[in-house]
Amino acid sequence: MIRGKSLAPVCLTGLAIASLSCSNLAKNSNPNIVVILADDMGWGDVNLNGNPAIETPVLNRLAAQSLSFDRFYVCPLSAPTRAEMLTGRYFLRTGVSSVTRGYENMRGDEVTLAEVLKENQYSTGCFGKWHNGRYYPQHPNRQGFDEFVGLPVGHLGYYFDAWFLHNDEEKQSSGYTSDYFTSQAIDFMERNNDNPCLCYVSFNVPHSPFQVPEKYFSKYRQAGLDSTLSSINGNPVGAVDCIQGACCGSHQA
Repeated sequence: MIRGKSLAPVCLTGLAIASLSCSNLAKNSNPNIVVILADDMGWGDVNLNGNPAIETPVLNRLAAQSLSFDRFYVCPLSAPTRAEMLTGRYFLRTGVSSVTRGYENMRGDEVTLAEVLKENQYSTGCFGKWHNGRYYPQHPNRQGFDEFVGLPVGHLGYYFDAWFLHNDEEKQSSGYTSDYFTSQAIDFMERNNDNPCLCYVSFNVPHSPFQVPEKYFSKYRQAGLDSTLSSINGNPVGAVDCIQGACCGSHQA
């Protein structure tokens, strides 16, 4: 847990959640910042927006405690959206226009949120899907992030015991991908407790392949859904539970 600092959610969209430290925001302090992104989670993929098939009590509670934006729009593709969020610029200005064949690579001279915060004594970490370029100068470590655990490319074919980059070194994870990214993010925040930190947690789910732990799959099978729908509906639930771990469960003073 992060001693002496709590994280209060201040922004919620259908795809992304940003949280800031609630301590002394009015006094212009340096709050901890957590950005959580769920890949391919649409507006209608959560219960709070009227979907009766998917149970998302954690996200519902987070939304009730947050400032919500219901007129927030992004590019309908992964890499361009990420480039816009990281730079605050229209995606075509960053050099990103698609998701494959090099069109996902962000220009190396773009200034990211991580670079700006790092110049202001922030510790910066990126955990999960990057999808804005694998090699120098697009690699997260070259775009302002002190620590990177995840995949630099766009698609992952399996969500259990997968291989990821830890900065520049390949290592195999253990267990479900979303749980792994969450634990790595929490560890980063705990290790950087003495400094303000930016923690960018970017889950692969609910993007295909629709692979989920048995507890999420069986929940919807028992409700009468077929295997495909049980896997699809279980993906947002898995992401939301991990969101609870990264944003709600790790910040008690």
